Amino acid sequence: VLTTYMSLMVAFVLRVVVGDDSDREWNKWNNFLSLLPENQNKFGLVLELTEKVPSEQDMMRWYSEVLLGISISTKLFQANKGGFPVLRREFQDLLSRSFKNKVQIVIHGEDVHGQGMDAYQKYIYHLYESKEPLSVYEEFSRGYEELLQIPLQPLKDNLDNSTYEIFEKDPIKYKQYEEAIYQILLDRGSPVPGGEPTCQVVMVVGAGRGPLVRSSLNASKRSKIPVKVYAVEKNESALIILRNLVKEPFFSEVMIVDSDMRHWEPPEKADILVSELLGSFSDNELSPECLDGAQHLLKPDGLSVPCEYTSYLAPISSRKLYNNVAGQSSEQSHENPFHLGTLFACNVSTCWTKYNHVSSLFIPITTKLSTILAICR
Repeated sequence: VLTTYMSLMVAFVLRVVVGDDSDREWNKWNNFLSLLPENQNKFGLVLELTEKVPSEQDMMRWYSEVLLGISISTKLFQANKGGFPVLRREFQDLLSRSFKNKVQIVIHGEDVHGQGMDAYQKYIYHLYESKEPLSVYEEFSRGYEELLQIPLQPLKDNLDNSTYEIFEKDPIKYKQYEEAIYQILLDRGSPVPGGEPTCQVVMVVGAGRGPLVRSSLNASKRSKIPVKVYAVEKNESALIILRNLVKEPFFSEVMIVDSDMRHWEPPEKADILVSELLGSFSDNELSPECLDGAQHLLKPDGLSVPCEYTSYLAPISSRKLYNNVAGQSSEQSHENPFHLGTLFACNVSTCWTKYNHVSSLFIPITTKLSTILAICR
């Protein structure tokens, strides 16, 4: 009898063969759970590996299940020159990927190498310690893997400081913004022979707590092209941070504007309009609507950073995410969009056409936003 406080662990032997039979073991597991539709979230599994190493694609499917562990027989280990047990390279790579998915490793069987059972344990620990380090993106998103989050709507709801702080830790985005602004400044503001550089008006719309203001000033310092920066923001809590920021010498010339970008009437037009309104889930921050209303801020030959971006859509299969959604109290939970970071990948294809803010010549910031619109079983 299953209760709220009980979990049942079921181990399936993973025998992957070439051809259609590679789905056999997963179908066993899937058919088993289909008999228990109300208790799927109470079951996890442990995969027992065989001599046939499963492909990365097959393992991706298992990672999307409630995978508690991977069991390895001592018979799969080979002896190295010192007689100690080691695994083939293919198994080492598989375990390295599994460590990132926080999968436990179970060793079963007898000591067939004469070095004691702790030799197997020490070897697995060695693999764990020497695993490939997390990528910049994985390090940034650590702790948010497969965490369902409701997309933000900052036009409707003002963001709090903790949310801004998470955004500002992005290790890639603001460097890319700085580089894009730097290239534009060189193109538009570089002096003619014997002349002076041309000051460029930069308007950061939706400035938040100022990371894009910093990127703009850094680009100006690098290019030696002077800029006049306006920071336009409507969130009062962010404005407090901005007003304190301009007390620092590096930001002292920045002009703070307390206004909605769509309604502000500027004293001059912008050469460069900088924004980061796309959001984590497609258009949840109403980027096209906001920036369309802010086009009156831009000179006829002005540039928008970014000038375009594309969202992508791909169906995925994840029992863990499905169970998380099903466990929510709202009856409409399966109809809601969610944003999440995840460790298993899926191929992406273009979902809709690009958003274009201005029809100007400009190399856009290269980013890809994977948007998950549905969780499919």
